[in-house]
Amino acid sequence: MRGVAVLKFARGSLRSPGTYENVARGLGQRLDLGQRLVVVVGHPDRRGGGAAVARALRDTLRATGRDVTARDGSGLGLVAEPVGPRDRLVRTDPVPLRRALLRHEVVVVPGGEAVGAGGRTAWLGEHGADLTAVALAAALGTGWCEFHSELGGVFTADPRTVPGARPLPEVSWETAALLGRHGARVLDPRAVRMARGHRVRLVFRRESRPLAPEGTVVAEGPEGTAVAEGPEGTAVAGGGAPVAAVVCERSSQGLRYADETAADRAFAAFHTAGFEAVRSLGRPVVALRGTDLAEYERPHGAAGGVYAGVPVTVLRGARATQFLAPDGDAALRLARRLHRTLLPSPAQAATSVR
Repeated sequence: MRGVAVLKFARGSLRSPGTYENVARGLGQRLDLGQRLVVVVGHPDRRGGGAAVARALRDTLRATGRDVTARDGSGLGLVAEPVGPRDRLVRTDPVPLRRALLRHEVVVVPGGEAVGAGGRTAWLGEHGADLTAVALAAALGTGWCEFHSELGGVFTADPRTVPGARPLPEVSWETAALLGRHGARVLDPRAVRMARGHRVRLVFRRESRPLAPEGTVVAEGPEGTAVAEGPEGTAVAGGGAPVAAVVCERSSQGLRYADETAADRAFAAFHTAGFEAVRSLGRPVVALRGTDLAEYERPHGAAGGVYAGVPVTVLRGARATQFLAPDGDAALRLARRLHRTLLPSPAQAATSVR
């Protein structure tokens, strides 16, 4: 759909009246360029929290004189069905959203919501807003999707916890998916896989410099539309050089099984149920991303695993080497040490030369 941009804002971007006003001003700049906008807001609460955030942003934009509507999951054309203990997005009908964009400048939607059997509201998981944004961009044919957050990019490690983490200006879909599978929270792995399948370019921007900030390079996007890019963001697409990175998500965990056969069976069960899991090579361990086990019961066939530690993964291109630390604090210390070894700072490198 010509002249449309899809922007997703992390839940931290809309945390107070002042932040709503800042986002509204930035969106107004984009509207002044002649675009129509789909704005996806993230929220971890499946009990209507995302819809409340969407309505609040709608009201803030309306107060500036903009023509805006808010839609819930049932009005987006996103259809899900249960797979194991979770809901999985199975198709997207672009017609409801196209009609809304013909009538309004901005459509604000709560991320992570879809419609299930019988019209029930389906929940796509804690990071389902990423998937919502990419699915809508793919259905509308925009060719790219923007993500605005505190970090505003993909890094060699989590810069909030690992000193010296460096921003990556461009990574491939394959690398982003690999980072996500091993626990990096910059983007939901399901969203990356969908972006790769539909050739949707992902652009990350920092929320403190939103949308059309001074100094941003505005590059030409599909069909003559503008896509906000700049030196502080990351583009995820088909290119990108091989990446070296360290992934440590302290809420992830490794489960050890009696033998390789039991671990293979557990991994298959987790995978079938839609869990993000990694099968460790050379040992009977399955690593689970983030809070999967805290949110959902273990799927049938995956029982019998015992806690083995918190996984820390070193990525060198397509090769992943996994370590296990006894707890989250130990995992963080290990990640920092591995990152210093993998990517020493200029000062560290100069010291080693001496």
